[in-house]
Amino acid sequence: MIFKDSIAKDIDIFLNLDEFGEIHDINGQEIPCIFISLTQQMSGNSNQNFNGLHGDFRVLYYRTESINIRFQEGESIRIDSARFTINRVENTMGITKIEISSYRGRGL
Repeated sequence: MIFKDSIAKDIDIFLNLDEFGEIHDINGQEIPCIFISLTQQMSGNSNQNFNGLHGDFRVLYYRTESINIRFQEGESIRIDSARFTINRVENTMGITKIEISSYRGRGL
């Protein structure tokens, strides 16, 4: 087995619906992915919450070939029924990682 084959098998395990993967609607396409919420400590965004704003920070992982759209930083993305802003995009060995955020006002 060559290294590329080993990586492909690892991706299959990572996104397996019986293991870590879940189906989410990404801009109208239902795909297996991992969609996790980040705490302030994990994301390093503790000073990203400004007075009157509350942030939702998440990371989306999916098989790069699953979506025919190549997302860019600063663009908007819809996941299920929520809209987010793309902060960072990384494509590595067949997996795309997108760091996203959404701000909403909160009562003071």
